[in-house]
Amino acid sequence: YAALQRLSFSLLAVSCLILGALIVVAWTTGDESTTPPPSPDGQPLKAMAVLFLWDLSSRHLLLPGMVSLFRPERFWTAVLVGQAFSYALLWAVVATAGGLHRAQFRGFRWAWAARGYLLCTVTILATDALVTLLTGSSPFLKNPTLAVLAGAPSEVWPFLVLLLVVLGPCFEELLFRGYLLGEISAKWGTKCGLLLSSLLFALAHGALWNAPSLFAGGLVLGWVATRTGSLGVSILAHSLWNLTWLGMALATLP
Repeated sequence: YAALQRLSFSLLAVSCLILGALIVVAWTTGDESTTPPPSPDGQPLKAMAVLFLWDLSSRHLLLPGMVSLFRPERFWTAVLVGQAFSYALLWAVVATAGGLHRAQFRGFRWAWAARGYLLCTVTILATDALVTLLTGSSPFLKNPTLAVLAGAPSEVWPFLVLLLVVLGPCFEELLFRGYLLGEISAKWGTKCGLLLSSLLFALAHGALWNAPSLFAGGLVLGWVATRTGSLGVSILAHSLWNLTWLGMALATLP
């Protein structure tokens, strides 16, 4: 298993080097999308109510916690079922609230996805380094997801990777950059939309030590989504960052 971890991390490092070269090319050849984002309703309070409804009802693993009290051997099944329920509920409430628009995914630009990933990586790592310098404790090592990964049996790893790299970024971008950012910006302006949606993004993860880097990453993803008018760009940048984080996590696990 340790050899597999090292191999995975090495492959990720090589992939990042290749991606870095592509970023240099994309940065010099990409242009900004002219596709306008969909017009939101300008109801930020309703949007935040949707966030808290979802967060309180499904985000904090209530189902796995309850199941583990009575059937500990079913804990990981409950985790996966709980996350599937969480994202299905999110899709339903955002769609019902009018937060889904096909135009949100138009105007995709590979160059901007590469820029978003690069900026996310630099910004989050720099923020973590600053917090470590100021507090003497690494936010990365305090991330609760590390404990989840360390305790996960091998058979659930493919599903956890799917959640971290694909489903999580898709649904989080749909909520925070696609719905919350649009509604807040329409009512109180883009700067307020970026700040408030990023703050909510950091707080919704429920990890105090990681809040500064999550806030910084949310600002970058929000800026990219605003500049391009495309959720697809921020989703891909978010997915690539999560993949990078997963490679770093593999290198630290025993």
